[in-house]
Amino acid sequence: MRKDWQRLFCTCMAIGLASVLGFSVQMASAATVIPSLSGLSATAVSRLGGGDQYETAAIIARRGWPGTSNAVVLAAGMTPNLVDALAAGPLSTKLEAPLILTDGGNQLNAWAKQELQRLKPSKAYIISGTAVIKPSVLEELKEMGINLVELGGYDQYETSVNIAKEMIHQGVQVSQVVLAAGWGTSADALSIAAIAATQGIPILETTRDALPTSVESFLDSLSGITDSFVIGGTAVVADTVQAQLPGTAHRYAGLTKYDTNIEVLKGFKNVLKNEKVYVANGETLVDALAGVPLVAQSSSAILLTDQTLPTTSCDYALQNIPTEVVALGGEAVVPQSVLEQLMSGVTPATINVLKFQILTVPAYDSEEMSNGSTVDMSGAPDTTQVTGFSVTVDHSCELQLDGIDKTIPLSGGQATLVNLDDLISGTQGGNGISLRTLRAFYGNSFTIQGEIKENGNVTENLSMTLKL
Repeated sequence: MRKDWQRLFCTCMAIGLASVLGFSVQMASAATVIPSLSGLSATAVSRLGGGDQYETAAIIARRGWPGTSNAVVLAAGMTPNLVDALAAGPLSTKLEAPLILTDGGNQLNAWAKQELQRLKPSKAYIISGTAVIKPSVLEELKEMGINLVELGGYDQYETSVNIAKEMIHQGVQVSQVVLAAGWGTSADALSIAAIAATQGIPILETTRDALPTSVESFLDSLSGITDSFVIGGTAVVADTVQAQLPGTAHRYAGLTKYDTNIEVLKGFKNVLKNEKVYVANGETLVDALAGVPLVAQSSSAILLTDQTLPTTSCDYALQNIPTEVVALGGEAVVPQSVLEQLMSGVTPATINVLKFQILTVPAYDSEEMSNGSTVDMSGAPDTTQVTGFSVTVDHSCELQLDGIDKTIPLSGGQATLVNLDDLISGTQGGNGISLRTLRAFYGNSFTIQGEIKENGNVTENLSMTLKL
């Protein structure tokens, strides 16, 4: 019975997912995964990535600081605590120091300790309070002969102020400031972090509707501020906050964090050098954080991406094709396909599905289908046999169904006929599966998922619900 259930499930996947092809798909990436990267227009690609964020931060430090360093900035690498270090990049750059990540344990993370032993710093700037980076870790640092400068504040807002004050103490003449939200929107601060680091601009964190008291007091203490840069839309930093800022206020924002990332890069294009671009995951963000002081060394951009390159990011890259692309993090967070698309300058293609039809005996006309919709076959008799599907696209691509090992090639300009017995062993002669059987196993409906691919690259995640 279990084997029959698995066979039926796979069959349903083949039937249902094919149904969602009745719409146009905007391809998110069209680069082919070629390990050698031969034939691409850019000249070099590399990856600074380890098994986790702590090893990645250590690898980044080794790239930027192959010798020793007088100072390091130590921050927490756990997702809930990244907000403490959003403002740390400009300080790291002023100190010419790498940003090392440790965890929330009672000892230094092993990768962090290894780097500290290699770098031999005399001073460490601690970017979190003792609730995050434990007192025992601070004692361990002291035992290594490292003097500590503790910058952690009561909250993330006060911490950003403490970092800004330390920048001034280190000799930075502050004439511009950056304001960005912290909790839940860390990507906005990291979109500008390397630029702010290059320009010596402190990053201050704020709530949506009001400047935190610590930030407001700090801004009131400054004189000669000519420009304030708000990163993110009014959903994260309200106009009322912008109105309180000194100097001329500028806002860089888009509909998504990836759009905001591109608006920032466009807005500061005059201070960026396009020879190199660093790519980091816009969901996890921790690798972007660790990379800021390295990226600032070459006045480069940090381009945020998901598992596929967002359309706005791709458009930006096509207009600013770099000679070197560097991934921050392993392939799980920055897929090779994203790097190759950036390297090749390939414009994402649009696949138009010209015609699609579910094949049933007898024929049953279902409603027009689209991604995420419900295909209603509840009116079809129990005896209706689902035998497969037919699909016509305007140029060639591939269909990969969840639970099916076989990839289905779709030829451009002509109908591709797929019978269930071409996919699943056990169906015979194209007779298919009856709706009675499907209803017995799945009740009234079920949701199915899968992927469309071009040149082996996943271009879209698809899902639909089949109403039985």
